[in-house]
Amino acid sequence: MVEKTKLLEVIEEIRSVGGSGVVVFPAMYIFEEEPAQYLQLLSSLGLDKI
Repeated sequence: MVEKTKLLEVIEEIRSVGGSGVVVFPAMYIFEEEPAQYLQLLSSLGLDKI
């Protein structure tokens, strides 16, 4: 995810490392809560302590 104000900068960077195509679409949904399954996965991987 990239802020709209930095979009052109990021596209230029992607192209500078060989990227040939960029797809851009607006974020329609942003969830502030983390799903229980995701938290369980992090815990299982030992990543919940980070």
